[in-house]
Amino acid sequence: MKDKIVMIISEVANLQGDILNIPNLISARYLDSFTTLMLINSLEMEFGIQFDFGDDLIENLDSVDRIEALIKGHLAI
Repeated sequence: MKDKIVMIISEVANLQGDILNIPNLISARYLDSFTTLMLINSLEMEFGIQFDFGDDLIENLDSVDRIEALIKGHLAI
């Protein structure tokens, strides 16, 4: 799952390198507001889930590990 998340981030944000180990994708401004919305849409489409815009969504999109946990939580519902 992490490889798929990294691929999506790379495509959406045009990032290269060790995306897996970037601890602060949004707060360090690797992703701006537009690319964050694109990331949300791409993740929802890829994994067949729907995120709620509450529940600290942006905070949970700040690293690959947090994104993976967020997706797993939605898939478990």
